[in-house]
Amino acid sequence: MKQVTTCIGFVSLDCDYYWSTMEALKILKGPVNLYMPWVWLYFDDVQFETHNRFAGQLLAIEDFNRDSEDRKIDRIHFLPHTRIFTKVPWVHQMYMAHMLDHPYRREKLNETGGAVLANPYM
Repeated sequence: MKQVTTCIGFVSLDCDYYWSTMEALKILKGPVNLYMPWVWLYFDDVQFETHNRFAGQLLAIEDFNRDSEDRKIDRIHFLPHTRIFTKVPWVHQMYMAHMLDHPYRREKLNETGGAVLANPYM
């Protein structure tokens, strides 16, 4: 029987609250072989006037980053500048989980202990 490898590459979170977002973010704490090196994330409650980094999903993202050494969540900074339709709101709701412990990101260590990654633009 052929073994199928499954890797998570995208997660959409419609959790509304801090606690439920923290529970949902546990999906990113599994064995590293379950993930792509970068996991795209969509958060539905991060862009309105009531959303802030002191509550809800934004606070959950900050707490996840504080508590996780090898997995970090950040906005996708390049996305709004690379889309044909630049004023669509969803581009500001897209984040990326950086799986810093992923073998792809650690496979080529140099003598100083730093990672050497391929640059697809060179």
